[in-house]
Amino acid sequence: MAPDLKRLVMRHYRRIGPALDLASRVRKDLVVPYEAYDRHNRAVEADLQRELAAVLSAGNTFDLWSYARRFELDFAAWCDRRHGVGTSSCTAALAMTLTALGVGPGDEVVTSAHTFIATALAIRSVGAVPVPVDPRPLDLGLTAEAVEGALTSRTRAVMPVHMHGHPCDIGPILDLGQARGIPVVEDCAQAHGARYRGRRLPAGPVGCFSFWPNKPLGGAGNGGILVTDDEDLARRVETARDPDGGDPIVARAGRTPGFLNSLEAALLKARLPHLDAWLGRRARIAERYRAAFRHLDPVLPGPETESAWYSFVLRPRDRDALKRRLARARVESRVEYAVPWFASPTFADPPPDPARFPVARRAAGHGLSLPVHPMLTDEEVDRVVQAVGDLRS
Repeated sequence: MAPDLKRLVMRHYRRIGPALDLASRVRKDLVVPYEAYDRHNRAVEADLQRELAAVLSAGNTFDLWSYARRFELDFAAWCDRRHGVGTSSCTAALAMTLTALGVGPGDEVVTSAHTFIATALAIRSVGAVPVPVDPRPLDLGLTAEAVEGALTSRTRAVMPVHMHGHPCDIGPILDLGQARGIPVVEDCAQAHGARYRGRRLPAGPVGCFSFWPNKPLGGAGNGGILVTDDEDLARRVETARDPDGGDPIVARAGRTPGFLNSLEAALLKARLPHLDAWLGRRARIAERYRAAFRHLDPVLPGPETESAWYSFVLRPRDRDALKRRLARARVESRVEYAVPWFASPTFADPPPDPARFPVARRAAGHGLSLPVHPMLTDEEVDRVVQAVGDLRS
C-alpha cells in the first residue's frame, strides 16, 4: 500500500475504529438476542449434517416423499397422535383442515380476537368469515362462555388459539363443540409440547402446528403440520394438499398443492429429539421471569396446563419505557400483534367496535415479549432481569 494511502486509512480507522470494534463486540456477544437461530444450529450440527445428507442423496422423488412422510409420523407420535400431514405452513394446515371439514363460503368460524393475522387469513382463504371473540386476560386464550356467545346458525367451526405457547381452557370448548355438533380446530402454531390436563396438545380431535424458524420446533423457512387420530380427516387433508385426489368434500375447493418439503423435514427431524430438553430450558427461564416480573402483568398459563413458553409477555403500563430500558442494556425485545387482526386493513370493513375487545386491545397496546429461547445462557437471563430492574407497572 502506498505510504500516503496507508496514512489516510490509519487516520480514518483511528476515528471510526473504536465504534467498529464496539459494534463487533455487541454483535458477537453483548446483545441478548430475542432469537438465536444460529445457536440452535450449532447445538445440533452433526444431526443436521446427517439428515440433510440423507435428503440430498435421495435417488428419486419417491424417496424424498418417503423421507418427509417419516418425519410427519415421527412428529405425530411425539404428540401422541397416529396421523400427521405435513403442509407448506400452519396457515395452509388450518385452511386445509377447514376444507376437509366442509367449511366454505358464507360459513362462520369463531376464533380469538388476539392472534397472529394468519389464523384469520386461513379462515378467509376458504371463503368463510372469521368471527373474533375477546380472550380472557390470564393466558389470552378463549373460554367456552365467550365462544358460546358468538355462535350463530352460520357457525361451522371454532378455532381456539393456544397463544404464546399457553394452552387455553380447551376442555369446555371441546364439550361445547360436541354438544352443538361444531368441530373444533386447534391453532397450536406456538404450542409444540404444551400440555392440557397432562396431555400434549392438541387436546381435541385435531391441531395444526407451525414450523416457522422461531417456533419451539422450527425449520429454515416455512412449514406446518396437522396431527390427528381421525384417519378419515387425515386422508381428506392429504387430498386437499394434493389436487390429484378425488374426495368430493374437498374437490370443489380447488386448492393448490401445499406439501412440507423434504429439506425442511430434514431440519425438523434433526431438531425433534432435542425438543423436550429445549422446552425444559424455556420453562426454567420462564420461572425465573415469573418470580421477577409479577408486578408487570405477565401473560401466564392457566391451571391444569404446561406451557411451551413460545413467548414471555409482559403488559406494563408504559411499554415504550420498558423497551427503551431493555435496549439501553442491549437486550432485544419485541412488540407482537400491535394491531389486532380484526382492525387491520385486510379485515376492517367496517371495523368492529373496539370496546367489544378490551383484553385484545390491552394485549396489542401493552404487550412486550422478552427473550425466552432455550439457547440463552444463565448470564443472559440475569441481564434481562437486571435490565428490567425496579420498573413499576
